[in-house]
Amino acid sequence: MTAGVRGVVDEPSEARGLTERAAPREAPPAGPVGHSEPRGHGHRLLEAIEAFESFPALARARDRLLSLLDADAPTADIVPVIESDSALTIGLLRLANGPGGAHSGVPSALEGVDAGDLRRLAAAMPTFELMGDGAGWGKVARQFRLHAVATVGAAERLIADGHAKHPDRLRVAALLHDIGKLVLLRAYGRFGRGFDGTPADRLGEEQQGWGLDHAVVGGVLARRLGLPRRVATLIERHHSDDADGDIALLTLADALAHYGAGHPVDGKELVRAAARAGVSDEALDVMLHELPGGATAGTAPRRIEPSPLSKQETASIALMATGRRVKDIACELGISPSTVRTHLFNAYSKLGVADRTQAVLLATKRGWI
Repeated sequence: MTAGVRGVVDEPSEARGLTERAAPREAPPAGPVGHSEPRGHGHRLLEAIEAFESFPALARARDRLLSLLDADAPTADIVPVIESDSALTIGLLRLANGPGGAHSGVPSALEGVDAGDLRRLAAAMPTFELMGDGAGWGKVARQFRLHAVATVGAAERLIADGHAKHPDRLRVAALLHDIGKLVLLRAYGRFGRGFDGTPADRLGEEQQGWGLDHAVVGGVLARRLGLPRRVATLIERHHSDDADGDIALLTLADALAHYGAGHPVDGKELVRAAARAGVSDEALDVMLHELPGGATAGTAPRRIEPSPLSKQETASIALMATGRRVKDIACELGISPSTVRTHLFNAYSKLGVADRTQAVLLATKRGWI
């Protein structure tokens, strides 16, 4: 990743605020392996925030991104690869956003960067393997990714149901919402009680032990990395019990991911988060019934790029996808067979394909039919 956190200790106002909030309320736990002498409570947090510069990308995702960039692949193919990995997402947002940048989603950020710059950034990233014997950040990156991806999956279901005001921003925040846990783990060798107890239990233990929690630390880290303010706010407040809108959706997605993994979840808290997010009890019950693994089941392909097809061309391709013949499509649309053939020919030309099979596959993949 490019530099962005370097010098955090030279910004006294925020550094002092973090240190003051991190004043220990009990004897701090032992630091991570490698610290030969005691470190100040807040100082260890700041060191851990700076160390996040070297957080690795999943090797498979990074390599896939490089291949797509080399092939000059369309944005629709690149977006899901970047959104599958925290380091790639952070790197892209930092590259796309200067001071006060407004790109808070991956599709928007991709429009604001040069492909060559993105390729150089990705090629320089440290990586980890899902089944490797990694050290340092790589040891915790796998477990972190499992919950992050599960939370994105739950968020996708909420997005598909039309609840999110800013879907791409919610996707980013869902992927990065627990980065504060990584900082606490780096600073103290642990961030709390793991997955023992409900999210509220774990949050309370963090606040009691360190005077702050992983959500607050994550918001500070997001700002230090130069991520958009609205993304940092979502991360910082994702455990707030009085938030609504997309923050409440992130709280709900996080809880659904924990529920789907079999972790303890407070049912009343889940219902309250759903209510604040505008999700009905019936809709919540359906989501819980589908979990685990069904948060995005049955949802339509995500539409990232605008379709080049006209309404009639889209209808012709969609009907063709169901196996209908030209004369059947003509009857369905109330037009002549020759007009249908013209629509299909124009659609093939716009999509850059040679036949109906390729047209159906591409239009389906792009979410246009």
